Amino acid sequence: MIYGLILITFLTIAIIYNKFIKLHQKVKTAWSDIGVYITKRHELIPNLVETVKGYMDHEKKTLESIVEKRAGSIAHDVQLQNKLTHSIKKIFLLAENYPDLKANDSFYQLHLSLIDIEDDVTDARRYFNAVVRDYNNLVESFPTNLIGKIFGFETIEYLETQHSKPIEVNLSES
Repeated sequence: MIYGLILITFLTIAIIYNKFIKLHQKVKTAWSDIGVYITKRHELIPNLVETVKGYMDHEKKTLESIVEKRAGSIAHDVQLQNKLTHSIKKIFLLAENYPDLKANDSFYQLHLSLIDIEDDVTDARRYFNAVVRDYNNLVESFPTNLIGKIFGFETIEYLETQHSKPIEVNLSES
């Protein structure tokens, strides 16, 4: 009888521990996915800067800001990414004043690519937060929280981003 109780306790702990490991791996994978999309965005930035350079001499400060933010690191620092996103949006807003730039096919294609990547980043962040929610529920719920504490599992922070209205830029030829 006592051996049966010990076996059931051991199996319960093993099952809960494996749930922690599985969800923790999902969190790491979701974080990595965000990094992939951010890297793609960073790879497009030099092309955007080069395409825009000839048209926007007066907006040199914004261009330099984009290059500077990109050069920092491809770390997943949310504040840095938000500033970078804001700078890119500013470039697209400024493009409204340059009809030749808006008509430039390279600029248009870069704009579409960046929109797609931003959508991917948003989806990846949403998935990351969903996985973190599931993991944190396991960490904070009874009785799994007891086993989580024994093995050192702690809650993970959500990715909180600035919620702002998307900037619509009309790139149709005027």
